[in-house]
Parts: sequence; structure tokens; C-alpha cells
Amino acid sequence: MFEGKGQLKRLNLSGVLPADFGNLTNLKELDLTSNYINGSIPSSFSQLHLVILSLSGNRLSGEIPNGIGEIGSLEELVLEANQLDGHLPENLGNLRNLKRLVLNANNFTGTIPETFGKLTNLTEFTIDGTAISGKIPGFIGNWSKLEKL
Repeated sequence: MFEGKGQLKRLNLSGVLPADFGNLTNLKELDLTSNYINGSIPSSFSQLHLVILSLSGNRLSGEIPNGIGEIGSLEELVLEANQLDGHLPENLGNLRNLKRLVLNANNFTGTIPETFGKLTNLTEFTIDGTAISGKIPGFIGNWSKLEKL
């Protein structure tokens, strides 16, 4: 599908995500689903031109780095089933090409940022199993391509 695939899912890999992955500037897809990776998401990932970033089913902790919101090519951000926490970065709302935003089963707190209203290409948004609170944002009604909420 894409040049520069990095599919390393379900391989029983352990350790931390290497910051040097940020040097893989031709990488379009990074899928490390269902391994035993711990630590945090390196801020160097903001240098990548990824279309898909899937790190679900690991033991990642800490906050989502603000730099993830600078990957303008990103269409899928799948971080479910980790131990990520903190507030959702407002600049994720800059990811105008994003179709899938899957954040469920983490420890996020706070509210859904108003900037997410700009994510009008979303077809899937899942945030269940977190401590997100507040009102359901009205802008969700503008996500006309949404298929799964």
C-alpha cells in the first residue's frame, strides 16, 4: 500500500521506542501493535512523514508528544490500550488529513479540545475507557464523514 512500511506487530518485542526512529524520514507506516513496548512516545516522531502510526496494545506511558500534531500527513493515529495519560494535545486538531483517531483504553484526563473541531475528515473517533470528562462537544456534529463514534 505505502512505500516505507514498518510493520512490527505481534512480535513480542520489548523495550522502549528508539528516538532514532525519527531519522526514518521515508517511513509512511509504523505499526508496533501488540508488543511489550514501554516508555514514552519519542518527540522525534514529529520529524516523520507518516500516514499511519499504530502503537496500540503496548505499555506506553506519559503524554502524547505535542509534535505528533505536526505530522500533517497522518491519516491514522491508533494509540489504544496503553497507559498514556495527561490532557489530549490541542494541536492534534491540526491533523486535517486524519481519518482514524483511536485513543480508547488509556488514562487521559480533561476534556476534548475545541481544536478537534477541525478534524472534519474523521471516520472513526474512539475515546472510551479513559477519564475524559465534560460536555459532548457540539462540533462533533460537523464530522460528517464519521462512521464510528
